[in-house]
Amino acid sequence: MEMQGAGLMQANRLDVVFYGGSSTFACSGAANPFYGPAGSVGALYLKAVVAGYMPCGDNPLADSDAAPPGYWEFSWMHEAMHLLGVVDACALHETRGGHVSDSADDLMYAGEQPWTPSTLDVGRDDYFGHGRRDCADLANSPYLESTDEANMLFAVEYFHEGFAHYFVTAMPEEIAGLDAGAFAGWQRTGQTFRVWKSGTGADVCRFFTTAFAPKSSHFYTSDANECEFVKLNPVWTYEQIAFAVVLPDYLGECATGIPLYRMYNGGQTGAPNHRYTTDPAVQRQMMNMGFVPEGQGPAGVMGCVPG
Repeated sequence: MEMQGAGLMQANRLDVVFYGGSSTFACSGAANPFYGPAGSVGALYLKAVVAGYMPCGDNPLADSDAAPPGYWEFSWMHEAMHLLGVVDACALHETRGGHVSDSADDLMYAGEQPWTPSTLDVGRDDYFGHGRRDCADLANSPYLESTDEANMLFAVEYFHEGFAHYFVTAMPEEIAGLDAGAFAGWQRTGQTFRVWKSGTGADVCRFFTTAFAPKSSHFYTSDANECEFVKLNPVWTYEQIAFAVVLPDYLGECATGIPLYRMYNGGQTGAPNHRYTTDPAVQRQMMNMGFVPEGQGPAGVMGCVPG
């Protein structure tokens, strides 16, 4: 009310203010759709005292522009997230009216553990880059600036314990179905990576087979020749162009983006299965388990994707 009366509020702008007043409820707060109409102002209560906790004013602030953020900087971002409409009620780990419960490292965590914020959406499955269209996703916010974001998707990885198979998809409807349990047995691994929708020079073909029932398998290739060759194989059904990548050089080096590794299980489960990852540690782990790298260079880079 005071800000509005002073003419400090503007359309299409969100404000979080350092407020010299007190509170007995929290060190900060913001308009939250869970508790009332959406708003555009949040506040950090610098003199708040909450029973059972140290005075809010004793929490740290970064010493300089070059110093790591302190409690108040993270609190500022936390309240800004509420103003942007997260965490949505449909999020997998939503708790306590617009927060998440899965990790105290999460910027939007609320729970009994000490808050140690360092990560925006741990696991990318609640409010940033989860790939679902039925739940608020900060990655799609008009307040985020990116010259290429509109041409990107998040690919989400799943694992079927009974099959010992991995599966990755960048299709929002499929992601929503998997998360809702429409396809029994598949659970998120916590691994995600970004891909381009189109226009980067190499389309990725997606194939599917049930020839090894009850196990099924999907297969992706960015090699146009391989795509046409697999289309002739009656074991595999061509489904669609799944997404796009930039091709690496013959050594597996990426001039644009980061490497996307493709690894093949060698049929060790009695059926073919591939795993796709941008994480070199996961790539090495799978190779140690007998997976074979497929792609350019010794690491098996099938394409380059956004970092």
